[in-house]
Amino acid sequence: MYKIPDINPLKFTKMKNLFYTFACILLISTFTGCYDQSVPESKEGVAKMPEVTGLTVSLSGNVATLTWGIPTNISPLFNRPVSVIVQVYRFRPGVTSPVRVNLQTLTTEATTASYTIPADAGNYYAVVKLRGYLKEPVWGYSSEIWSLGQNIFLITR
Repeated sequence: MYKIPDINPLKFTKMKNLFYTFACILLISTFTGCYDQSVPESKEGVAKMPEVTGLTVSLSGNVATLTWGIPTNISPLFNRPVSVIVQVYRFRPGVTSPVRVNLQTLTTEATTASYTIPADAGNYYAVVKLRGYLKEPVWGYSSEIWSLGQNIFLITR
């Protein structure tokens, strides 16, 4: 006659415990792994880089000359001179994303920059930002600090 093998209760208990362990890990990670955190407005304990001041543009033919001022309230925590980043973007009709057509990095706290606007159709905008490096970096944060960008409309072609 055929005999049904006995189920080892010890083996069954181990499998049951393993199942409950994985179920608990899944349940804990579901409720604690994903929660909404707000995006910090600034890095606590890190100096802020102020924005450029008085951004203006003058056009002479197809050359746009940007002029701005370097703020006087730059923290002494930054190495001087700070860099000025000038980015020019083209928005084309029917295209939702702008295309960066020029990038200039001015390392001597310059207050002017020129850009020759091509004949390509589109709206041209410039963004001017300051970039500085902290003298003594804060652990856990980048030593490179950017200001918010100031935007200005250049021309429509």
